[in-house]
Amino acid sequence: NNSSVSFINTNVLRNGSSRDANVSAALFNINNKKNTYNWSGKVAASQLSEADRQNKTGYSHTLGFSKTGGRFNFELSQELVNDFFNIADLGYFRTKNFLDHSLYMGYKWIKPGKWFNQLRINYNAGYSRTFKGNQYQNFYTNVNANTQLKNLWRVGGFIGYNPGGNDFYEAQTNGKDLFRTPRKFITEAWFETNNAKKYSFGTSLNASRHQLFKGRSYYLGFFHRYRFSDKLSLSQEVSYQPFSNNIGFDNREGANAVFALRNRVTTENEIEAKYSFNNKSGINISIRHYWSEVEKNNFFRLERDGSLEPYTPSANYNRNNFAFNQFTLFAEYVRQFAPGSFINVVWKNENVNQSNFANHHYFKNLNHTLQSPHGNSLSVRIIYFLDYIDLKKSRKEGKGSMPASRRFSGSRTE
Repeated sequence: NNSSVSFINTNVLRNGSSRDANVSAALFNINNKKNTYNWSGKVAASQLSEADRQNKTGYSHTLGFSKTGGRFNFELSQELVNDFFNIADLGYFRTKNFLDHSLYMGYKWIKPGKWFNQLRINYNAGYSRTFKGNQYQNFYTNVNANTQLKNLWRVGGFIGYNPGGNDFYEAQTNGKDLFRTPRKFITEAWFETNNAKKYSFGTSLNASRHQLFKGRSYYLGFFHRYRFSDKLSLSQEVSYQPFSNNIGFDNREGANAVFALRNRVTTENEIEAKYSFNNKSGINISIRHYWSEVEKNNFFRLERDGSLEPYTPSANYNRNNFAFNQFTLFAEYVRQFAPGSFINVVWKNENVNQSNFANHHYFKNLNHTLQSPHGNSLSVRIIYFLDYIDLKKSRKEGKGSMPASRRFSGSRTE
C-alpha cells in the first residue's frame, strides 16, 4: 500500500580531541489498504562527544495523521525537538527546544468545471511553544486557494495572519533572551502560464504589514523558461524584496543586545540550463547570485521583558551599513545505471562576499563578487536501490522453484 519503514545513521568523526557527532533516526510511513488514511513519523537521537569527553544526547520526533483520500483532506502533526538535540555537524540546523503542532485542512475539485480543470482551497494553522520552559513562541493561520484554468494556466492567492510572539533566537544568546515579535498580515497572488508550451512564465506578488514601527515588506518574483527541444531547456528566476522599517538584532555592546531599525533590499537572480543526453543521463547547470543590502537608521536596546527602548551606541560601535553577496556556479551530471540507482557528480564554484557599505548598484556588486577569490568543490554520490521483492524472488528461484513466468501460467492472480 505504498507504505515504508526506514532507518538512517550518519556521523562525523574528527581527528584528535575535536568533537564527534552521530545521529540516528527511524521513520515510518503507513497507509491503509484503500490508501485513504496515512500515519507517518520520525524518531531521532543525536549524540555529541565534546572535546572534554562529555557526551550530550538529544531527542526529536515528528508524528502525523492524515486523511489522503476523497475530496476533503486533513493532516494533524506534532514536532518535538528537545534542548540537547543538535545536527549542526551534519548540515543546516535552524532551532531546537520547541514543541510544534500544526493543522492542515483542504477541499479539492478534481473534476473539470465550467471554467477550471482543478480547484483547491486550503486552511493551515500552527502553534509553537518551547519544550523546556513551556513558553509560548508563535502562532500562524492562513487560507489559500489555487486553480488550473481551462487554458492550463494556474492562478492562486494567499491570506495570512500572525499574532505577536516570542523569539528566543533573534538576540543570538542561544535562547536566553527573548524578543517580542509584532503581529503581521500577509497577502499574496500568483499565476503561471501553461508549462507544456515551449515558452512559459509566471509571477508572484507578496505584501506584508508589520505592527512594530509600521514595517512594510514586499516580494516580487518572475520566472520564465524556454524549451528548445526535448533535450535542452533554459530558465531564469528573478526576485526583488524590499523591506522598510525592518527591526532586527545588530550587535552586542557590553551587556546590551543592540537592535537596529533598518531598510533592507534583497535581490536574487538564478539561471538554469538542463540538457538530457538520453533517458538515463543528463547535466544541470545553475548560476545564482544573491545580493542583500541593509541601511541602518536607528538603534534600540533589548529589555528583559522583550521590548525595545531607544539606545545611543558608543563612538566605537559599528554603525556602518552592510552588503552581502553570494555567487554560486553549480554543475551536476546524473547517470542512472539501474532502476532507482544513480551516480551524481557535482562541481560547485562559490564565493561569499560581505562588506560594510551599500552602494545600491547591482552590477557593481556582481562585478566585485566575481573578482573576489572563489572556492571549488567536487563530490560524487552513488545511490543503489535494492528491491526486496526481486531479491526474495531470486532466492526462491535459486532453490529450484518454477520460474514465475510458468508458475502463474493459466491461473488467475488477484
